Amino acid sequence: MQSALDRPLKDILGAALTARLARECALAGRDPAVFSAECVGRAVVSAEKKRRFPELSATVEPALERSLRAIVAQALSAAQDWPTAEAALSGYGLCFRPAGGDLAVHRLSSGERLAKASEVGPSYAALIRRFGAGFPGHPHRWLASKLLSAPNAQHGAPIGMQSAEDVPASRDDA
Repeated sequence: MQSALDRPLKDILGAALTARLARECALAGRDPAVFSAECVGRAVVSAEKKRRFPELSATVEPALERSLRAIVAQALSAAQDWPTAEAALSGYGLCFRPAGGDLAVHRLSSGERLAKASEVGPSYAALIRRFGAGFPGHPHRWLASKLLSAPNAQHGAPIGMQSAEDVPASRDDA
């Protein structure tokens, strides 16, 4: 039996999609075969991560997501810096903790991870720009340095303003 990797790309994707991929790759100066292999590679790595670390890929239940979204929005509405954001979240029994290159929302009492912070509120990058500093104790200090020293860092949205990509769409809308 022939594996998917041995079959021509047009048999896998279909002629129309293969032609579109070829055009897009030509415009970008990319080889469609290499580009396709990179996409497949990323998909395999993503699937393997989900298989090996299911707790990292767990989705938030819609009711919990709505509650956390409202709480995080309320807590961050008046926050001027990380300490005031943390104080506001602690009033709800929650806190932020570093999670890879992002933050996660945890329950203060048990330490239980409830959601990735960017699933229920602004992205970590948006919060770095808003507060002018990285999260205290975050292991990826270079993120804040990179975001705050970027040429357009001073010309972004006013403090507290977010772009549409900084606020994730609700899963209920999908």
